[in-house]
Amino acid sequence: MTKIELISILLGANGLWKLAELYFKNRSDKKKRFAEMTNLNAQTNNLMLENWIEWSARLENRVKELESKLEQMTIEGVKKDELLLKKDRQITSLKQENVLLKTENETLKLKVDEYRKNH
Repeated sequence: MTKIELISILLGANGLWKLAELYFKNRSDKKKRFAEMTNLNAQTNNLMLENWIEWSARLENRVKELESKLEQMTIEGVKKDELLLKKDRQITSLKQENVLLKTENETLKLKVDEYRKNH
């Protein structure tokens, strides 16, 4: 074998080895990128799920608070309605008493006028 043939065989074998090395490196890099993307997707999904759980827990607490406030306001509203009814009855009673007193006052005025005429 001549030196040229020997050099070309060495360069060819070396080139073939480099080509195989590049192929396997490229393949392993693709697998690594795919694994990293899968990992990032899993982390993102996990984070989204945790955020959703936290958000729903806060929302449930807020709903419970609002239901409690509504119940309290309803109880206060019922008490105020009862108080208004009581005051309305008092007003009606006072109006009736006022009518009676006016009638009695008119009667007394007439008696006083009659008394003044006679004396």
